[in-house]
Amino acid sequence: GGATAAGAAAAGGMAGGGMAGGAPAAGAGGGTADDRLEGWDSLGWVSAHGEVEYSFVAPTLCDSTAAGICWSVFRVRATTADPFVYWDAPVDSGYSVDNLLPGVPAGVRLEGASLVAWEPVDAPDLQFYGVYAAATSDMAGAELVDRTAATELDVSGASGPWFAVTATDFAGNESALSSAVSTATAVGDAGLPTRVALHAGAPNPFNPRTRLQYDLPAPAAVRLAVYRPDGRRVRVLVDGHQTAGTHEVVWDGRDHAGRGLASGVYLVRLETGGVVQSRRLTLIR
Repeated sequence: GGATAAGAAAAGGMAGGGMAGGAPAAGAGGGTADDRLEGWDSLGWVSAHGEVEYSFVAPTLCDSTAAGICWSVFRVRATTADPFVYWDAPVDSGYSVDNLLPGVPAGVRLEGASLVAWEPVDAPDLQFYGVYAAATSDMAGAELVDRTAATELDVSGASGPWFAVTATDFAGNESALSSAVSTATAVGDAGLPTRVALHAGAPNPFNPRTRLQYDLPAPAAVRLAVYRPDGRRVRVLVDGHQTAGTHEVVWDGRDHAGRGLASGVYLVRLETGGVVQSRRLTLIR
């Protein structure tokens, strides 16, 4: 965020009133409890050299956002060689506004036929990512597809075929669009997939079941299995030869013995023709 102007205003008030012959504030010279600095944070010092006005760049306690203004209160004290002789300016207040944009999402890519993924943005106040669709690679006339706190989004059914991503913080600042990726080459002229692709589970997170789709550009032996994060296999969903095209299987959140699995993150892995692809699935009981 930025610094408040209230610090400069308060400093000016102090210099014009206290340092230039103004009457001491109540308690000045006596150090009573009313003008002690208990509960105040000391921000810094400015040397006095007979100037008409002084200023100091003061940090604020928090940034104001679309939710409202966050005020910070300031006071300025002019001191002398005698620690018990000083002048206090009237208390004043101000606020700062977060107008710094988050970084642009990097590593935007297409995983499978319709899953747009990207690398996380390093911003402590990040709120969500926005995925946009457009008809051309320059993203002219881009329209918002959806917002997500994750680093991937299934864009099947969205207009396109070009997609790009932005990052938005809690103050509503949105980054520029990332580089664009296209889904136009996922299906060939014959209506068959042009590459192996494991799509994101839908729904995900899920309870009690999720639908898994995968693409085969040619007939091939296929194994589709579910694993725990530690690599232990809990269920084989497909194990055999299949035709070219898009295939679908439903996983009901159970292991090979039919026992319901606990809530958590699981990995579904597709192996076919030397290609291995994985997707995360979150089961919520």
